[in-house]
Amino acid sequence: MFVHDPALSFIEADEADVIAIHRSTEPAAAAPEGISPRLCNAYVCAIRRKGIVSVYVVLEHADRKGRWVFAAPEGVAEGEAYLPLLTDGLAFAVSLGFTLQEVNLSYGKALREVVIRDIPVIRRPSPARGQEEPAGADAPKEAASPVTPPPAPAGGTTGEAKKEAVPKEKKGVHPPAEKEREMKPAPRDVDEAKALAERLAAEKAAAERESREQFAALTARIDLLVAERKEQDAAFSAQETALKEEVARLTAEKEQADREQAQTVAPLKNTVERLKGEVEVLGKESPAILASLRDEIAWLKAEKDRSGEETAREEERLRTEVEKLAAARDKEGCAASERIESLKARLAVLSAEGEKGAQDSAARIRALEAEAERLAAENAAAEKRAAADIAALEAIIEQRTAEKEASRKLAVGRLVRLAAEVEVLAAEREAVEQVLSRRGGGEMADALARAEAEVATLRREVERLAAEKALVAQTTTTRVSSLQAEVTRLVANEEVSAPARHGHAEPLKPAPVIAGAEGGAAAADVSPVAQWDDEVAAAVGEVLAEGETDPFSFMGGGEGEEFVSFGAPGGEGGAGAGVGFNLDRTLEMIECDGPTDVIEVHNSLNVVNITPAGRTPQPCGAYVIALKRGGRFRVYVAWSLASDRTTLVYSPERQPADAAECASVVRDALTFVETVGFMMDAVRLNPDMDKRGRALAKIPVLRLKG
Repeated sequence: MFVHDPALSFIEADEADVIAIHRSTEPAAAAPEGISPRLCNAYVCAIRRKGIVSVYVVLEHADRKGRWVFAAPEGVAEGEAYLPLLTDGLAFAVSLGFTLQEVNLSYGKALREVVIRDIPVIRRPSPARGQEEPAGADAPKEAASPVTPPPAPAGGTTGEAKKEAVPKEKKGVHPPAEKEREMKPAPRDVDEAKALAERLAAEKAAAERESREQFAALTARIDLLVAERKEQDAAFSAQETALKEEVARLTAEKEQADREQAQTVAPLKNTVERLKGEVEVLGKESPAILASLRDEIAWLKAEKDRSGEETAREEERLRTEVEKLAAARDKEGCAASERIESLKARLAVLSAEGEKGAQDSAARIRALEAEAERLAAENAAAEKRAAADIAALEAIIEQRTAEKEASRKLAVGRLVRLAAEVEVLAAEREAVEQVLSRRGGGEMADALARAEAEVATLRREVERLAAEKALVAQTTTTRVSSLQAEVTRLVANEEVSAPARHGHAEPLKPAPVIAGAEGGAAAADVSPVAQWDDEVAAAVGEVLAEGETDPFSFMGGGEGEEFVSFGAPGGEGGAGAGVGFNLDRTLEMIECDGPTDVIEVHNSLNVVNITPAGRTPQPCGAYVIALKRGGRFRVYVAWSLASDRTTLVYSPERQPADAAECASVVRDALTFVETVGFMMDAVRLNPDMDKRGRALAKIPVLRLKG
């Protein structure tokens, strides 16, 4: 526990004996027990004296006209044991309302002395009377110190000291040149002096800056105290009025007590007067009666005096009680006003926080309501799109199933015809061999060679058709499986992202197929047709010669053929006829005004080698793009030639008139490119137009004008 030591007004210690210093960051109104509150700065210092460490808490008045020094009852041994005592000192200062920070003392000796000398509560110890300070290496430095001037010698004055100092200086006088050489410092001393000067200048600037900050803080504090003083004056005025009313009340009570006393004394006076009359009447009676009457009168006088004394004591007691109550009321009024101010500030903060929280909550609720409405609308739209996609997928599955069944029936019919033709060809071959064996002419040998060459050609064609058939079957199976999986996923998941096409389901990715060198895709399995003999190949050749058309004749078999158009499966005019696509030589690229015009994009996952008219065989990629310009739908098929770096644009025989017809034309376009050997995939269009525009700009066959 730190106790106030009235005998101390500051701490005497050498710079080397100072272990630690903590100072308050700003003044505070401190009111230690038994001391009136006052604006002060706090310092907590740990001082070493003869191996004992003492801790002091000093409260310096803000005007530096006085100090209160609190010391620990006893010190501790030098070492780490002083830390708990220093912690207690810091806690004591904090309990008085101060915020402390440690003063940095980790400097060199000279700068450390400057920092410690800047602490106003620490002074160098004064030398004992009749004793001179010991001379040594530090004597000149202390003599030149700006804080404590050197004491005058005993028995002499300052003037005498100066007179004695003059001969000492003259005694060792040297010529000017020698004196200049002796006084000139070494280069190292100059550097150290410069460094010290720079450090001192920096410390001085820091001290000035800190002083300015403290001055600003003190100015603000003074303004605050002036405002508080005005409030206190108003409170004191109100209390003074209340005290005046209380004094008036007490005066009225005293007057009432005096009146009551007068009323009490009046009967006594009457009694005395009556007794005096009786005494006069009975003056001649026996002395005993007279003496008793005199005793009674004396008793009555004493009783009157005693009553007056009790009244005076009671009045003094009441006056003292009033003063105590007034002092307690003043103290409670100050504390109550402080509590009221703090509660008002707290209520203002809580009110502001409550308003802000209410505003944030209202904004959050509005945002959540808008988000809920948006999610509900998106969920309803997603459910509608999912239902439409499911219906479209079911229609596509039925269409693919019917196509697969038709392909299977067609293949079975061809195999039956081929088997029948095999038997016929076998019989014809035996007949031809017999004729050749009988005739043996060169003409028949040439015919046989031509027939064998033709049979070989037909066999290769049959193998190619079988491979294409296997590819179509595999692709169809894969697409049906993918569509079934997509239907299952859409049914299980309520939140389905918007489809890439409007009005029909997007095509799914088929199984990857590697493009061959001749433009056809290699089949996954080897067709059994490759194992047919020459008779089957000849039968297939005859069937094809009867009117079957090559489904890949549009690709061109030589230099003179045109590569211009292709119709949808089924042939034009047949059942299930689709829209045909023709090469549009007026278009070098698909153009649109902006990303909002593009409603659907499909690109190929593989590359196919083709031979356009008048060009060399080269790989190319395929794109199917659907546009909507001013309410009109447009569908285009574009092939990007890799070697020529050009684009071939195909337009349908008729452009769609509405969204449903646009979806149908897109399906015909996909069939067109997939029959060539391309595997198409839908490109998901980003709803953000900036991101969609950046993605569409990367498509080589599309040009955005906007």
